[in-house]
Amino acid sequence: KNQICINLILASFLMLGGCNSTEQKELKEAKSEIEKGHFRIAISHLEKVIIRAPHSKLGLEASREAARVSFLEIKDFQKAAQFYQQIVVSSPDAEERLNAQKQIVAIYFDHLADYPKAVLEINRLVVMLTDAKERSDYKMKLARAYYYQNNFTQAENEVEEFLRTNPPADQRFDMLFLKGNI
Repeated sequence: KNQICINLILASFLMLGGCNSTEQKELKEAKSEIEKGHFRIAISHLEKVIIRAPHSKLGLEASREAARVSFLEIKDFQKAAQFYQQIVVSSPDAEERLNAQKQIVAIYFDHLADYPKAVLEINRLVVMLTDAKERSDYKMKLARAYYYQNNFTQAENEVEEFLRTNPPADQRFDMLFLKGNI
């Protein structure tokens, strides 16, 4: 009976070790394809690593590379947002999670003009921010996102809340200008 347990444990270690080498092989293949300029093929290899081990060190490395390639090389912003979301979920580094969340906001607000998603992502980001100036910048973006959705009531509420914080003159002017357009 003990021999069977030992054999099962050894078999499970071998299978786990095999998965890891498969993931490393996929990551290596992806890097090779990136060097050749075959970005979409590289993304498929990276996705395999992410699916197999989303919260592992290799999965996180694959997420970083997939986000970079999707954003910078093939300009597939929707996919890039998904990979950045994976970084937010799986990275142990708070600064990396914060930067990934900022990138998600930029994708939805600036690149895709998907303002409903931008609103959700900005609200997630604002609670992560510690810098008051940065928080103000994103609150301004939030008001604009509501405005661009023709949700004027909520945009005005965001502007009023923002103005109550006594912002610097340039930000105050921008928000008063937005309020005048509402």
